[in-house]
Amino acid sequence: MAQDEDNHEPLDLRHSIDSIGNEQSPLIRSDSDDYDNAHSSRWKSSALRPLGMMITCFLLNILMEFGLYLITIPLSQVLEEIICRGTILPDIPTANDPRCKDKTVQSELSLIRGWQATFDIIPGLLTALPYGLMADKYGREFVLGLSVLGGALTSTFNVLVCLLPNFFSPRMIWFSSAFGFIGGGAPVFNAITFAILSSVVSEKQRSIIFFYITATLIGSQLLASPLVYLLININTWLPMFCGLGCLWLATVLAIVLPRTFAEKQRQQHSDTTLPNKIESPMTAREQLMAIGTATMWFARGNILVTILLLTFLVTTLGRLAQDILLQYITKRYGWSWAQATIPYIILIL
Repeated sequence: MAQDEDNHEPLDLRHSIDSIGNEQSPLIRSDSDDYDNAHSSRWKSSALRPLGMMITCFLLNILMEFGLYLITIPLSQVLEEIICRGTILPDIPTANDPRCKDKTVQSELSLIRGWQATFDIIPGLLTALPYGLMADKYGREFVLGLSVLGGALTSTFNVLVCLLPNFFSPRMIWFSSAFGFIGGGAPVFNAITFAILSSVVSEKQRSIIFFYITATLIGSQLLASPLVYLLININTWLPMFCGLGCLWLATVLAIVLPRTFAEKQRQQHSDTTLPNKIESPMTAREQLMAIGTATMWFARGNILVTILLLTFLVTTLGRLAQDILLQYITKRYGWSWAQATIPYIILIL
């Protein structure tokens, strides 16, 4: 008996404790626990730091606002010059000839810019919901990259039309709005940006971050206004090419973003169900109907918030009126488009 007892190997206490667990461990381990642990460790290994995502979103907004602002005012001057050459003055001695302030030229310029602003809104209205569904499925960074790419292509087409006035009519810039269907334009870009920022900051910090990004946009306009004044006096095309450089730099920055949020969203969705439970995916029509139902439910339960959201319509009209104001200043006081940016700085302040 003594020899039999001596033949038994001693117990490995560390192995026993690890296999049994501590007093807080559940008695029965389920497969879903292993599934959650595996996915949580995978997410921790591939997650991007929130600070890096915030910096990237801020840089994208600065580059986009800066680039679009550098293009907008010189583009109006070039269009005015092209219209003037095609209607009353085939050979213009200077780019700011007072005779180009004729009613015929200014009416055509207002027609082109007004309809272009209208056409630019259409892609965002038609594609906001589809791109929202795409962001949930393929990742927000993917849709953000498409939106920035569409904006860069739109501005590039506008500059190309103005570079080749002998081949393209000035009204051809209306077709640049078609590139807005790539990414949904400014509405989708703003929505995806705020969605990404909401995901990487806490609820207490969201309002502060949103104020910061709005202040960043205003600061970009303040810096771009004197830069336009300086560059446009050197050469009309110089600020336009600089603006295109900013837009394409933003495109590269948006495209190289890692696709981490798509993985996080798929993980959060899979964590709500057990691995052996398979749910049938919703069709696109069912998803749109669900979004419509949720929107109606939200509007009925939050009347004040709904009224507040309607004020964005007035804000959009105010932004569109800025181009008209600049054109009025140049015609009323005989100023150049570069000089018209000076009171516009005061307006921004």
